Amino acid sequence: MTWAFCIIIFVCSIIPFFYFRSDLNQPLDLESVVPLQEAGLNDAVLTGAAIFFLLSVEVRYKRVRALKTLHELRSIAHVIDKYQLTKDPHRVSKATRYPRTGESPELTLTRFELRRYLDYCSEMSSLTGNVAAV
Repeated sequence: MTWAFCIIIFVCSIIPFFYFRSDLNQPLDLESVVPLQEAGLNDAVLTGAAIFFLLSVEVRYKRVRALKTLHELRSIAHVIDKYQLTKDPHRVSKATRYPRTGESPELTLTRFELRRYLDYCSEMSSLTGNVAAV
């Protein structure tokens, strides 16, 4: 679609040159050539700017969409990290005892459940990273 607009702009800027007629019996003087060159250069610059804008619109749109998606994936990774933050496998170990405070979270998972929970969190983090890489 973008290339079609670029071709249309290019063709529309070339068409006037086919309709240009000059009197071949009179020599071209500087007063008639300079305004023609100035107008042609102005058209070329503006046409180039329009084509550059049209070609970069698609890239900018895709970049914005990709950044929004990456932000969503980053949010998912933060949620996964937040919920596994208090799940320390050493806390259910019999060998180590950690002192509890009034703000300590309640440990309701068994050793097996905690290991499985952390495995699932690890898999979700890995999948999130793989999707973000794609």
